[in-house]
Parts: sequence; C-alpha cells; structure tokens
Amino acid sequence: WVRESRYGPRLGVRWWRLGAGVLLGLACGVKWSGLYFVAAFALLTVLFDVAARRAAGVASPWWGALLRDVVPAVWVFVGVVVVAYLSTWWAWFGSETGLDRHLVATSGGDPVSVVRGALGSLFTYSEHVLRFHSELVTKPGSQHPWESKPWAWPMGLRPMLYYYDGSTTGCGETRCVSATMLIGTPALWWLAPVMLGWGLWRMGAHRDWRYAAVVTAYLAGLLPWFVNLDRQMYFFYATPMAPFLVLGITLGLGHFLGTRDMGPERRRNGLLVVALYVGLVVANFVWLWPILNGDSITEWRWQAELWLPSWR
Repeated sequence: WVRESRYGPRLGVRWWRLGAGVLLGLACGVKWSGLYFVAAFALLTVLFDVAARRAAGVASPWWGALLRDVVPAVWVFVGVVVVAYLSTWWAWFGSETGLDRHLVATSGGDPVSVVRGALGSLFTYSEHVLRFHSELVTKPGSQHPWESKPWAWPMGLRPMLYYYDGSTTGCGETRCVSATMLIGTPALWWLAPVMLGWGLWRMGAHRDWRYAAVVTAYLAGLLPWFVNLDRQMYFFYATPMAPFLVLGITLGLGHFLGTRDMGPERRRNGLLVVALYVGLVVANFVWLWPILNGDSITEWRWQAELWLPSWR
C-alpha cells in the first residue's frame, strides 16, 4: 500500500506532531524565542517525512512530502501553535485591568468587535514589547556587569549573578557570603563542543536521526542570537538549550554502554565509564549547590566556587 501512489500514502493525523504543536505554542507563551524552535522542528519533521518516504521505496519522496506532509505540518506548526500561544493569554483576555488590555477600543458590543478589539490590543501591545527589546542595545561604556554573548553560552563561560550579600551569618565564621548565581554544571556544559561535534558527525556519517533532532533543537536555541549581537543578552537565554545538551550527552553515553552483541567485559567497562561520569555530574552539582540556592557560606568557599575569571 505504500507504493500504490508515486507520492506514497497519506498518513492522517499524527498525534505526536499535534502534541508538539501544543507544547511549542506554550513555549512561545513563555518566551517568543520559542519561535526559533517552531521553525526548526517544522523543517526537521518535513525532512524526516522525506527520509521516511524514501526509505519506504516511494518513487517521488520530495513531491510526496510536499503534497501530503507540508499542509498538515503547516496546520500544526502554525494553526495549533497560534491557538496554544493565545491560550496562555487567557487571564489577560479576561481581565479589565491588564496592561494595555483595551489599547485598541472596540467598535461595538457584538462578539466580532470584542474579539477584534482583544486581538488588536494584544498585537499592538506585543509590537511595543518587541520594539523595546529590539532596541535595547549595549551602549559603549555602559555594559551590564553580567551581560554575555551567545558564543559564551555553550560552555557557560559567563554566568549571571542574581543576588549577593557579603554580610550574612550562619556559616560558622565571622564573615559569611550568600549568593545566587545562574551557572551551568561544568561537568555537563563543558562537554557541549564535544556533544555538538559528535552529533554532527553522527548526522553526516551515519544519518542518525536521533542526533539530527537533538542537534537541530540545540542550534535553534543558539544560532539565532548571533543575528543581533548589539542587543543586551544574558546566560539565561541559553536555558532552552539545556535539555538538548543533556539528551545529546545521554545519546553519547549510550555508545559507551554498548549493545547486547558486545562481550560482557566491554559492556562492564562501558557501564563503569557511564557510572563514573554520572557520579561526577552529581558531585559537581552538589558542590555548586550553595551558590545555586543562596546558602550562607564562608568567603573561602565563595571564592572556591568561582573557577574561572569570567565567573567573577
């Protein structure tokens, strides 16, 4: 039945893709940079469809994907995403005192006018927000002390200090420090270049779709920020990259574990390597916990937490 048409079969509703559209729309409701992931995943899934049709022996996989997969993809990655995004504004829509809620006045009391006014107000308000942040550039000589650029994010070279108090008590010494930093666990983040290089190699040399998904999502969270380097940026912009960093490293650890057809000694050694690495990550996180949680620590411990000059 796959080859009954030169374009391949119609695949109907794919609920996993519908769920992805909902989650991506909710992500855009948290931060508009979710749009980068919408575009990346939309393109990626269509390319997956092309590859699947080709692997199934479809005569014209590209035309098949264009005619039978693109329209459902647009419906999900545009229609579903927009509806999910608008749903995150339900409290604002239902409010009479929300910021700029009635920026665009309604022309009547009928439902069409009310909806038009609500959506118009949201669009105008969003336009103002976008313009403000687009024009929020770093002026020479007035940089934010914890500002960073995207090339520093993969390895967490410039974290961000949220809170600092050098006169707290409770650490057992006369001088205590309490600080809260946004900082990545080095045992994870410092492997980002390795993960990315390995993932690209697996994609190119082995056509491994798992790495294609992870690397595409990781780069969707990083590359767009290079477009406008003059604007103010901070390490927390890299937060969406974190789960894909972990997924990429996890896939890599799977190669150390090996497969069932490998000998017991190889499997045992692989398990040992993975266990030691996971233990290192946990120990590294525990060490950093005081400055992640704002605990009261000694001045010596505070200085010992700051491994790199760029962390200060």
